[in-house]
Formats: sequence, C-alpha cells, structure tokens
Amino acid sequence: MLEDKQNEWDWRQINAFAAQNGALLGTYGLLSLVVYAVGLRYSQVSMLGFLLVLSSPFVGAFLCVRFRETITERNAPFSFGKGYVHCLLMGIYAGILIAMGLYMWFAFFDNGVFADAFLFAASQPHSQQFLQEMQQQGGMSNLYELTGATTPQQLADAFRILPASVWASSVLSLTFFVDPIISITENNSPPFRPTVDLKDISNNCWP
Repeated sequence: MLEDKQNEWDWRQINAFAAQNGALLGTYGLLSLVVYAVGLRYSQVSMLGFLLVLSSPFVGAFLCVRFRETITERNAPFSFGKGYVHCLLMGIYAGILIAMGLYMWFAFFDNGVFADAFLFAASQPHSQQFLQEMQQQGGMSNLYELTGATTPQQLADAFRILPASVWASSVLSLTFFVDPIISITENNSPPFRPTVDLKDISNNCWP
C-alpha cells in the first residue's frame, strides 16, 4: 500500500504522478495546437481545433482528480496544498513540453507559416466578423498592445518577427495562472469511485 494512503506527504510520489500526467497533458496540448493551426488554413477543422485548445484545462483537471483518487483511501481527507503542488508540477512539466515544441517549430520550421495561416483565416468573411467582435469586446486588446499592431496584417507581420522564446515563455507564464483554478477543482470535485464498498454489499446479500 502506498504511504500516501495515510495522507502523508511523499514528494517523490507526487512528482512521479505529476511528471506522468504532465507528459499526457503536454502531448494533448501540442496536438490541440497543431489541429488549431491547421484549422486556420482549413475551416473544416477550425472548430475542432478551437474546442481542443479550450478543453485542455479540463483535461488537466481530470488528471488531477484521477491523481487524488489514486493516492487516497475512500472518503479520506485530501489537502489543498498537496493538490496544488501536484497541479503546479504537472503544469510545469506540460508547459515545458509544449514550450519546447513551440520553440522548435518557430525557431527552425515555421518561416512565417503561422502568420500566413493567420492572415488567410483573417481574410475570410466569417473570420473578419469574429475578429471585429473580439476586438470590440477587448478580447484581443492585449495582443494588439503587445505587438503595437492595429490591423490583422500588422499583427501577422509581428508574428513573423516575434522570437521563438516569446512563444515558448507565454505557455509557461500561463501555467501559473491556470494551476490554482485546477487545484480548486481537484479538491472540490466529487469522487469517481463509489462510496459504497462492493464487498459490504456482497456480505449483506449472501449469508
């Protein structure tokens, strides 16, 4: 039986689960970004890529809840600190994996491909309306302020000269914002396992 079954801190165990879950989450995040980037050029998969990117935090929350269910006994207490440390480490591992993938792509393979795909998507009628609504609601204000752009063309030009390290670091900074939210979900979500022991049922049914 694992030592953490008694609700004790085991850093090696938490780190091992975080590394495993971080690899899964990082792989999912990379694949979702690939599908999203393809969707900029091909509208048939644009919605799928958008949904995959949005679902990444929910996948992280599921992995965190599964970690809690694995290391604790039924109805046993689970501390917020333990859940936060696991979520933080998992996010760091996943962020490093995604950041490495983004850095390698923008440093060695992109050559303006993403900017061209963004500009192509922005030129489509339905995308133009969506971008205008996002800009009016302030959804892209930070992006325009950071790049100094005022039009999609200028934003695409900024993407072309943006260093690969900026793309990579943006993923790592996002980790520290999302992890507390996921850790709250981990501690407040209902357990997956049944609250009734099947052995107790069988003993009551059969004399």
